[in-house]
Amino acid sequence: MPETLYVKAQQCCQVTEDNILLGNVLKMWCKNKDILTKCMAIKLVHVKDKSKENRFVFSILDIVQLIQKNYPNVDVENMGNEDFIVQYKKSSANVLWWEWTKAIFVFIVVFVGSAFAIMTFNEDVNVSEVFENVYYLVTGSLPEGFNILQAGYCVGLAVGILVFYNHFCKKKVTSDPTPLDVELRSYETDIYTTVIDNYYRDEDKKERGSK
Repeated sequence: MPETLYVKAQQCCQVTEDNILLGNVLKMWCKNKDILTKCMAIKLVHVKDKSKENRFVFSILDIVQLIQKNYPNVDVENMGNEDFIVQYKKSSANVLWWEWTKAIFVFIVVFVGSAFAIMTFNEDVNVSEVFENVYYLVTGSLPEGFNILQAGYCVGLAVGILVFYNHFCKKKVTSDPTPLDVELRSYETDIYTTVIDNYYRDEDKKERGSK
């Protein structure tokens, strides 16, 4: 008699081991504990490039095929998402100093950005006057012509836009989808939903008209 194995996948999970097992990414339960232990030990994928972060997308059908390949007498019942993402990251113990560096950098950016936003708000978005006041407080003299604050503002604005939109020419800064990609996917999803809804509404109208 076949055993039933229940699996549940979250939409996204994070792992640090290069050999990713089913037990690392899925919540699994089976009445037969021996089968449960064996299925949890099935290797899902091996991360070849350990020097950078990797992202894998799997379908629950991939999981069913993998389990059935190793244990044909096991019936798999999905209790979670049909598709899920597995993110591989290096162990935090090796990059702890880098995490602290990023946290301090973000703190400085947020602090300076908040202060700049408050000052420009109080000056009715008069950025030039804010720069003059800051320059005078630091140097004790009024700026003459183009100064370092204005140069930093121009460079920072350009870099911020590139980082936010995650594009530099045809290359992406990171593997994450850009805000534009996210909006386009949301737009496509809305279109597909509307097309399906309109189709069934038209079918209902035809059925009512035929009656």
